[in-house]
Amino acid sequence: MMSLVKRITTIVVSASVVATLVAACSVEDATPLPRCDRGDSALIAAQSVPSAEMLPCFTHLPLGWEVDTVGITHDGTSISFDSDRAGHHAAALDFLEACDSTGSTEQPSGHDDVERFARTEQEGSSVRTSIFHVFAGGCVTWTFDVSDKVPLSELTALEESLVLMPRSVVRDNVVDSFIDREL
Repeated sequence: MMSLVKRITTIVVSASVVATLVAACSVEDATPLPRCDRGDSALIAAQSVPSAEMLPCFTHLPLGWEVDTVGITHDGTSISFDSDRAGHHAAALDFLEACDSTGSTEQPSGHDDVERFARTEQEGSSVRTSIFHVFAGGCVTWTFDVSDKVPLSELTALEESLVLMPRSVVRDNVVDSFIDREL
């Protein structure tokens, strides 16, 4: 009986240590792009900014773009993208509680609850464009670092693959997929 209690105690302690280590770590590289049609990493990203009323997800990636890294921590979500035409790390997306859109110009957002700002800086042949989507409790920032030879349509196509989904819709989708209404 004593050895059974010892084994159970060891298992419980080991499980607690593993849970603590996992909670303290960030999720990177193995995490897929948050997709609107699947709840996997979109739900993890939602936890990274619990105050945000809107959540970023993607319907698809345009031809020529691929995900380099996805990093999700308790401070937010960061995703970097590579392009066969715009280059390595040509675009980055940050999902945070707040962002600094100082020096940017307000633009139409297409969402009632989202403000959109843009700022472009050029140094030689390098262009950095930052686009901010600001909403209650959060912000999504796109940063494009490309050559001035990259057509704007390349960047626009990637930005348009982003969907800002209300947290309530994601919550309802999760409830609908996990609860058997016939119980």
